[in-house]
Amino acid sequence: MTVPIVLISEKNFQLPMWLARAIYLPLIAGLAAIMLPRCKGVLAALMWALKAEGSEKI
Repeated sequence: MTVPIVLISEKNFQLPMWLARAIYLPLIAGLAAIMLPRCKGVLAALMWALKAEGSEKI
């Protein structure tokens, strides 16, 4: 999700390295914080739908 944003902005704007880091690091951290709970919820729902126990019981 962030790779296209970074590639387009690098191609169009040629930002200095300090400014690129000041923009991209909070952007990546923020998107990860937003997406992580949703991805975890999807995986938990998938495990519930497949009736997976979540352990390696034999």
